[in-house]
Amino acid sequence: MTNSTPNSINHAEVCVLWVTKGVEQKFGKEIKEMMSGHSKEKVIVHDTAVLGRPNVSEMSVNAANNFGAQVVIVTSNPQGSRDVVNACKANGIAAFGPIWDS
Repeated sequence: MTNSTPNSINHAEVCVLWVTKGVEQKFGKEIKEMMSGHSKEKVIVHDTAVLGRPNVSEMSVNAANNFGAQVVIVTSNPQGSRDVVNACKANGIAAFGPIWDS
């Protein structure tokens, strides 16, 4: 048995793409500052109130390719989840989202 210290735990590299409206108004200044405190390559916050509505599927594929992601996990409404998962899969990126069958 090997000794395990908290520093020896495997960590995953994560990139976050968050598309929302009114980040500070809905989630507070603390969350906005926390999210903006990371490199723009690792945390992408798209505030639709400021930047308009994007093509989330395209943004997801681009972010995954730029980051070199092995997988994309999406949480959205049913249509948004399907669109992102299908766009990623069409571009050879493994993608998973919630099952909306109930």
